[in-house]
This record gives sequence, structure tokens and C-alpha cells, in this order.
Amino acid sequence: MTIIDENETPIQALKARHGREKKDLQAQVTKLKNLAKNDKKKKKDLLAEVEKMEKELKSRHEKELLEIGHNEDAKQRLEEEKIVKAELEKVKKAQEKTRNKHEKYQEKKEEFNRTMAKKAEEQAIYDLTSKKTLELAEINQKLAPLNLELFEIAADGDCLYNALAHQLQQHGRSDTGSSLRKMAADCIVQNKEYFFPYLGVEDTGFDKYIFETANSAISGGRWGGHPELVAISDFLKKRIEVIQSEMEKVVIGEKYPLPSLILTYHTNAFLGEHYNSTIAARPHAPDDTF
Repeated sequence: MTIIDENETPIQALKARHGREKKDLQAQVTKLKNLAKNDKKKKKDLLAEVEKMEKELKSRHEKELLEIGHNEDAKQRLEEEKIVKAELEKVKKAQEKTRNKHEKYQEKKEEFNRTMAKKAEEQAIYDLTSKKTLELAEINQKLAPLNLELFEIAADGDCLYNALAHQLQQHGRSDTGSSLRKMAADCIVQNKEYFFPYLGVEDTGFDKYIFETANSAISGGRWGGHPELVAISDFLKKRIEVIQSEMEKVVIGEKYPLPSLILTYHTNAFLGEHYNSTIAARPHAPDDTF
């Protein structure tokens, strides 16, 4: 029976529950290990199952800690703002009595504005970091059942093409980000009637769009997006899957055979949208304590 401490904070309660869940999992693992002592095949299957259970528990705990930490910080900021506003109200009333008190109020107000501006800046940085971490945890959670892990691609404006090149290299091809840019541009030109409505440009801007698609970011190129993924998928006759955090995966070229080229799409990484590649999950050494 769990004893509830009324003075316990939400984050303390969460950590306590996490501790209990870890102990419960360890007890379950120990019990399973005892059952598989003398069965090598069963032992191998068990190690894989144990690793999966531990990964899932760790991922869920990390996500819960991030969520409750964000809520606790928000509550604390609200309380701080209430205190500052209450102080300002006192100064506002006092300034009506004398000019000197009015000047002090002005100083307090300016100080408050400076404080709030600083807090707003700190909050913006915190939100970006928090969202990035949560998004990454959710994407990793979606990759785990596929036995995949994220492979980071440089955030240089060419990430979509370089991520696809990395995927293709794992399938025995030698494509590069530059060659895929030209491939996408050529395919869009050859099928202009199909692609043009999705490009978001006027007819007079089509040539500029193609130039920016064919050239790297450092040479004035544009970031790749959905039209370019469709173009490359059709040109190579390859199925492409894009894993996202809060939405269902996007599948491009469903008519083409498996295996898919699998990318991840991030909206809170590196101050903007970004694509990464994936690789087969690397094995972690199990804790073999039979």
C-alpha cells in the first residue's frame, strides 16, 4: 500500500512513483531471468524483451518529468509576477502623495519592465529548449519499435537532401546532397504542370525556384520540402517515410516497394524546421546477472 505524503510536491510524488515503477520492473525482470536460467534461446529472447521494457519505461519517465517540470516552472513564474505586480500597486498608491514618491514609482516601474523583459527572454529560450527535448523524446519513442535510432544531419540548409543521401547510401547508392538537389529540380521541370500548384510561387518565379532548388544553401539555394520529397521519390521510385513527433508519419510514394527511406522531421530543432536521417538501433550491452 502506497503512503501519500500531503506535504509532497507534485514533482516529488512523480519521482517517488518513478522509483516504485523501476523497482517493480526490476522485480519482474529478476523473476523472468530465473525462469530462463537454463534455456539459452529463451534467455536471448528475454534479454531483448528486458531491453525494450527498460527503454519504454525510461522514455516515459523522461517525458513525464519534462511535462511536470514545465508546469511547475510556469506556476512559479505566475507567483513571481503576482508579487511584483502587488509591489507596483503599493508604489502607485504612494506616488499620489508626493512628487518624490512618484519618482520612486517610476523607478520601480522601469525596474519591473526590465525584469519582465529579461524574464520574457529567458522564457523564450526555455520554451525552445523544452520543446526541442520533448519533441526529440517523442520521435525516439516512435523509432524504437522500428528498431531505429536518429542519425543527426548538419543544420546547414541542405539537411533534407543530405538526410536522403545518407539513407540511399545505406541502400548501396552513392547519391550526394548536391546530386539529389539537381535530381529534384530536373523532375519538377519535367513535370511542371503537376508540381507548379504546390510550389507557392507565381509563374514568373518558377525559374528562380528551380535555381534555388538545384543549388546548395551556401550558393543561394532554398530549403527542401514536400514537393522535393515527392520529386525525388518519383525519380528514384523509392518509398519515403517521414517520422514526426505530434503527427502521424508522412508516407510518400506508397506505390513503390519497401524498404522505405526513413527520415525524421523536427519543428523545434536548431531554431527552425530540420530533417535528420536514421540508422539501425545499436545494441546496448545487457546487464547479464544470471
